[in-house]
Amino acid sequence: GTVPGMPSGFDPNPPYGTMCSGISSDKDGNIWFSQARIKEYLSVIKRNGQLETYSFDQSRGYSRKTFVDKNNYVWVLHEDGGGITVLNHSNFKKADYKVLTNNPGEGNLQSKEVFSIAEDKDGKIWVGTAEGISVFYNSAAIFGTGNFDAQPIKIVQDGNVELLLSKEAVSAIVVDGANNKWVGTMQGGVYCFSPDGLKQLHHFTKENSPLYSNTVLDLAYDEVTGDVFIASDAGVQSYRGIIVVGEEKYSDVYAYPNPVKPNYPGSVLIRGLMDNSIVKITDESGNMVWETKSTGGQIEWPLQTFAAARVTSGVYVVYASTTNGEFKAATKILVIN
Repeated sequence: GTVPGMPSGFDPNPPYGTMCSGISSDKDGNIWFSQARIKEYLSVIKRNGQLETYSFDQSRGYSRKTFVDKNNYVWVLHEDGGGITVLNHSNFKKADYKVLTNNPGEGNLQSKEVFSIAEDKDGKIWVGTAEGISVFYNSAAIFGTGNFDAQPIKIVQDGNVELLLSKEAVSAIVVDGANNKWVGTMQGGVYCFSPDGLKQLHHFTKENSPLYSNTVLDLAYDEVTGDVFIASDAGVQSYRGIIVVGEEKYSDVYAYPNPVKPNYPGSVLIRGLMDNSIVKITDESGNMVWETKSTGGQIEWPLQTFAAARVTSGVYVVYASTTNGEFKAATKILVIN
């Protein structure tokens, strides 16, 4: 057939080997990508420009994404029933690989149709399938001797134990600065869950929010601004939260806006914090005004006292410290009412 507007000779059905997807990089800057319906479905472009292609025992259908975890394992997600291929290479030599399925002992995935993957701050691998989420709590054991099977997240709903999003196709997963899980689905919009997945923090749909569509194709998280970008079949949007990635040390703790000008209706954001910082705010005389604990690298001060009254004009001192008191930092905020 022909495609209107395309040049003569254009092939609307190119060879499967030319269908590249899932481009990602590892910690060393090597570029990994996958191809569809051929045995040589995984390749890498090394930093020196050399191309290495890996051949497996059989084709496993369409490869949606690749992902390289902290163990340097390369994960290839197969969308149309092929499960997941995990490659363990040694200096690009194919030392070993495993194909994960929905069978116990072989990965125990919720479904062999796999769409999305993310590694959280605790090293757990979260996988989105056609029937909800599977979590690998011990992914390092995939090439060892221990049990590595994924587990579903079990929640209590109306007194019954259910599996998290078991009726949803999970198209995207990202992890924010507080280790919360943002999940995109093909029919149910966007969810945000607590780090363990047991508590729902947000659920945005076309019906209850400005979300364009409940069909979410991809998500991305900006560690600097805290924005979650949402790509749906109707366009791209962003949701700005206050959670950003925590710093490894206190190097540039600051507040904005600063100074706070008269009639300012919002909150003050204090950034540059280490995760789980204890943040105390006092007046210039040292009287405690407000206190909180950070999740990620930023907190929001609503310009209030413990009694929920707006603070008076003056200079306020912010003290931040780690829970064990090993690291400390301070900054000042001028409030003008």
